[in-house]
Amino acid sequence: MRARASVFAVVSLLLTLATSSIAVERARLSSVPVSSKQKSQAATTGRDESGAIDKLIADINAAAKANKGRMMRIIVINTDVAASTLEAEKSRTGLSLGEVYVAHSLAMASHKSFNQIVALKAKEHSWVKIAQMHNISLRGSTAALKEMLKE
Repeated sequence: MRARASVFAVVSLLLTLATSSIAVERARLSSVPVSSKQKSQAATTGRDESGAIDKLIADINAAAKANKGRMMRIIVINTDVAASTLEAEKSRTGLSLGEVYVAHSLAMASHKSFNQIVALKAKEHSWVKIAQMHNISLRGSTAALKEMLKE
C-alpha cells in the first residue's frame, strides 16, 4: 500500500510540475504579438471547429434517432454522467442530445459545471465561442466519439 501511495505522490508531483510549466508557457505566448496572418488562420480554425462541432451534434442526434439506447451508453461512457441525468438535462435545457454531449465535453475540459456552460449558451454564445473562451478544442472528443459510433 505504501508503494502505491508513493507512486501516486510522484505522479501528482510530476503532473503539478507539468501543469505549472504549461501555465508559464501560456503566459509567455499570450504576450507575443499576433500577426494578421495568424489571426486569419485562427478565424479559419474557428470556422473549421464550428463545422466539426455542428457535424458532431448532427451525427449524435442522427445516431440517437437510429438507436437511442446505444447512443446513450456511448455518451454515458464518454461523460461519466448517468443516462437519467442526461435525459433530465436534455428536458430541462431544451438542448438536443448532441448539444448535451458537447456541453458536458466543454464542462469537463474547462473544469466548469454543465450548468455554467449551458448558461453561456443561453447568452447566445455559439459552442465554438464557448470553446474558444476556455481555450478548448473538441477535436479529440469528436474523433473518439466518431470511433465509437462506427459499427
